[in-house]
Amino acid sequence: MEGRLELRDITASLAPVVEDLRARGADLVVVLAHSGLAGSSYDTLGTGVPPENEVAALAHEVPGIDVVLMGHSHGEIADTVIAGVLI
Repeated sequence: MEGRLELRDITASLAPVVEDLRARGADLVVVLAHSGLAGSSYDTLGTGVPPENEVAALAHEVPGIDVVLMGHSHGEIADTVIAGVLI
C-alpha cells in the first residue's frame, strides 16, 4: 500500500471539515464514523498508524460536531453524550 494509500489521523483530518461546514452555515453536523469509542487493537506507536477507535477523541477535540453515528466495536452505546456531542 505504500505510496498508494495515505492513513491520516481522523481527528486532525475532520476538524477543518467541520469548521468549514459551520462557516458555510450548517445548522447541524452529523459525523458517520466507522470507528469505535476509544483505544486500538494494534500497536499505534510501533506502526505509526493512527488509532482505529477515535469517537471519544472526536467529541472532545473537534468543535462543532452535534452527533456521531459510530459503528466498529459491535457493541451498543446507548444514551451517551461526550463533551456535548450525542454518540
